[in-house]
Amino acid sequence: MDVLADVFSAMRIGGLLFANEEHRAPWDLRFKKAAKIGFHIVARGACWLRVRDGREPRLVDEGDLVLLPRGWSHSLHSSKNGHAKPTSKVTHLICGAYAFDEEASHPLLSLLPPVLHVRRGYDEIETLIALLAKEAAQSTPGSSAIASRLAEALLLYAFRGWMAEENEASAGWLGALHEPRIGRALALIHQLPARPWTLEGLAQDVGVSRASLARHFTSLVGEPPLTYLTNWRMTLAARALRDTNKAIAEIASEIGYESEFAFSKAFKRVRGVPPTEYRKRDVPPLERAAREG
Repeated sequence: MDVLADVFSAMRIGGLLFANEEHRAPWDLRFKKAAKIGFHIVARGACWLRVRDGREPRLVDEGDLVLLPRGWSHSLHSSKNGHAKPTSKVTHLICGAYAFDEEASHPLLSLLPPVLHVRRGYDEIETLIALLAKEAAQSTPGSSAIASRLAEALLLYAFRGWMAEENEASAGWLGALHEPRIGRALALIHQLPARPWTLEGLAQDVGVSRASLARHFTSLVGEPPLTYLTNWRMTLAARALRDTNKAIAEIASEIGYESEFAFSKAFKRVRGVPPTEYRKRDVPPLERAAREG
């Protein structure tokens, strides 16, 4: 079970490019806070990234990629401060963002640091950046769609590259995927969400004590195993309510609830509204009419 791919699919993450430009020093770009994962690629030259978290500006060299998973406001500059000599006379930037379904919230984003800096040196990322720069510069048929797909692949490779540079403790949720026991627990939950899991049963399948599983899982993932299970079930249910016309009782059974009532109660507790209301709110009127017809 590819847990990361499963999460990405549920969150409906999609790439969007909005800038492919060269800047001649002095210059600066400012970006407001947004509910998106921002990204910047330095295709040529270098620049400084400043995030409003009180830390010193970060040098981003040619070939580097930076991600801002929490969508914090930030800025890019040709020099470390307004009086310093520009780092590069000309800087070529490719900027964009990843939109995602805010309803399908996940610890993946909340537990990542404000900035993921993936430095040059990963062949796959360098290949994707070169292809992305080429497609972004063209106006031929299909270029925008290809660039969007390349950007989505780049995000997964960026997470891989960043995980390779971080230890499990600082990598948070992503680090959990590389910790054998917790990674196994996550894979089981994602592979068998309808199974009537207990902490004892999950710990037994993973091969650790209940106390050890609860402690390490919560430390890395950000919430206890059974809380994660419930939230993941509700993410799957929300996706089924949006994308299918399955009966609510059928959806409830598919994710491990024996009754529609128990499922509806759990869904409202997690999502704030009953499944019936969520389905009506999230489906466009024409599609809703077609389903009901």
